[in-house]
Amino acid sequence: MTIKCGTTQPNSFVFSEETKQLLFEMMTFQEYSKASIVCWEGEKCSKFFYLKSGTVKFTKLTKKGSSLIMFIYGVDDFFGEFDIDEVFPSSYSIETTEDSVIGWISKQEMDELVRQDAQLATEVLRWTSMMRKQSEMKLRDLLLYGKPGALASTLLRMAAMHGVEEETGIVVPKHPSDGELGQLIGPLAKQSIE
Repeated sequence: MTIKCGTTQPNSFVFSEETKQLLFEMMTFQEYSKASIVCWEGEKCSKFFYLKSGTVKFTKLTKKGSSLIMFIYGVDDFFGEFDIDEVFPSSYSIETTEDSVIGWISKQEMDELVRQDAQLATEVLRWTSMMRKQSEMKLRDLLLYGKPGALASTLLRMAAMHGVEEETGIVVPKHPSDGELGQLIGPLAKQSIE
């Protein structure tokens, strides 16, 4: 299996149908209204999540108190952090951007499943690796390419992940506001967009 960052597929493609079915059977599903906080940055969040419907954004506060959008996840995406120790706080705040249905399983249950199922363990490792690569790409864009490069890279990634091909080109049906786009690009670019 080839794993690529920025594919048009939800990140759940890493998991086999058998693994997804096993996780779904063990998950608790909950409805969240728009702008609900699933997890605050800095608090202990010992769950692994699945987005059945809706969208969520991962945000991080800067030293000046402004919010940066690090990631946006949509339907059929898994999200969460796998730490080497459960005492580490969450690196991001997770907020719904529309009414959403989110499933979750505790990390303790995930750890037990990983110990019992070698295929699941391999798939979780692949998923974790893909998420790390996406984080690296985001940091690369923010640090190395300046405002124009970060904007171009963000737009290209949005087109690859959420774009719909039409006669006139690729259309991103759910596009962020100018302020959200600034938050996606980073603190330096945010000032010039807003």
